[in-house]
Amino acid sequence: MNSSLSLIVASTTTTSATATATATITNGNGLETYITPFDETEIIVSAAIIFTFLVVGLIGNGLTLAVIVSYKKLRDNTFMRFLLSLCVSDLLSALISWLFLYRRTWGFDEWNLPPFFCKFYWAADIMTSFVTAIHVLAFSALRFLSIRHPFQYKKITLFHANACIGIIWGICYVSGFSPYMVIFGAQERDRYGDAPDARWPACTTLPNWLFLFFNFIVIQKRLSNFKYLRTIT
Repeated sequence: MNSSLSLIVASTTTTSATATATATITNGNGLETYITPFDETEIIVSAAIIFTFLVVGLIGNGLTLAVIVSYKKLRDNTFMRFLLSLCVSDLLSALISWLFLYRRTWGFDEWNLPPFFCKFYWAADIMTSFVTAIHVLAFSALRFLSIRHPFQYKKITLFHANACIGIIWGICYVSGFSPYMVIFGAQERDRYGDAPDARWPACTTLPNWLFLFFNFIVIQKRLSNFKYLRTIT
């Protein structure tokens, strides 16, 4: 009786171990089975929402640009010149919104578009985000200046506005567009590996830059600890 029970327990243990090993081999390094983040229904719903915003953004910003450019009084207004620049940024954001949809849905595992589109999406998205934020800050500064110092506000010419807008776009291009064209790219990810980017979209930070970033953080932390130790010794 005891020997039979031992054989059953041993057999059960062997079967369980075999199943566990199979699961580990199947899932890769013991990770959970990989499942794509969106199913077909969710993709269709997301596409309908994003394309609706794309059309609204194109029409709204396009009409605003057309109205400002068509009327000389609006075109020569300092505040409207900043609004014109902001519309250009928002129009560019609307034009690349379909790439956001593709990156998170059909192109999540395999980026079948030319790699340039991946780089351009990230670079343009970051740059337009910077441009929009700084334009909002500029609007606030202009409004504050027009209320508190109206005579100084009247001294602001179109030349000053164009120069300020050019500086804004230049700073955002250097700090946003240029580096992200280099740092980001499209490549196939090992979904069952233990790399930090195993479950990331195909279009995201390139692994070599990710490695450099992590090393930079580690070095910065060690330098901070070293400086702290020197202050207390």
